[in-house]
Amino acid sequence: MINIKYFAVAFIENDQKTLMMKRNGRSEIATNLWAPVGGHIEECEYKQPEVACYREIFEETGINKDDLEDLKLRYIVMRLKKNEIRVQYVFYAKTGKEKLANCEEGELYWIRNNKIESLHTTFTTSAILKENKKENMEKNIIKVGVVEVNDNVPEMKWSNIKDWDNLNFI
Repeated sequence: MINIKYFAVAFIENDQKTLMMKRNGRSEIATNLWAPVGGHIEECEYKQPEVACYREIFEETGINKDDLEDLKLRYIVMRLKKNEIRVQYVFYAKTGKEKLANCEEGELYWIRNNKIESLHTTFTTSAILKENKKENMEKNIIKVGVVEVNDNVPEMKWSNIKDWDNLNFI
């Protein structure tokens, strides 16, 4: 039987820096790796991953909704792990707040944007960071990434989600 787990994460930017968490050894996911803030979507939040994202941001950082600007869904990433499809909603936002709360899941750091790709992250986080770095990417497009494995090497395949109702398709 295949189960589905949903996650909401956020890359929060402040003055050419991005907030990242160095997850601790007790973390269930991304143990001892760098990751954006975020976590599981609760059952009551499935239809509104943005609500889960705000909740996770506040729980892990102390940054509340009013401290955030321009929170936008940018990516939806899917991967298979054993008998589980993991669906990750990836948001980007900005904040002027620098002081952060203590987090039980790891330590929070503001990382310079030109150094962020050198961090030891999961494959999916690395793929998101690389895709987001592309200069010509339209910021109002939502991309879906699906992890494929070929010859034991993971590869992210990206597609844009666009509304086609006005294109007169049946």
